[in-house]
Amino acid sequence: MKFVTFNIRCDYNQDDNNSFCYRKPYILGKLKNESPDIICFQEVLPHVATWLKENLTDYYVLGCGRDENLEDEQTTIAF
Repeated sequence: MKFVTFNIRCDYNQDDNNSFCYRKPYILGKLKNESPDIICFQEVLPHVATWLKENLTDYYVLGCGRDENLEDEQTTIAF
């Protein structure tokens, strides 16, 4: 069984060319290349969690935020 941990890095506007919209294809490429059984993500914002669910269709993606409404930045697992 292969595990991968992946710090997505928060999506900040001041990141310019390193912002999440530019990192998306690299993230998917790395995960496809590694082909892990389980992926543990850190720094996942709600819109990134939605993107993970839409793009990691071979995985069940689960996570919840850390604020009292469980909708904030989260750690997420895909299996």
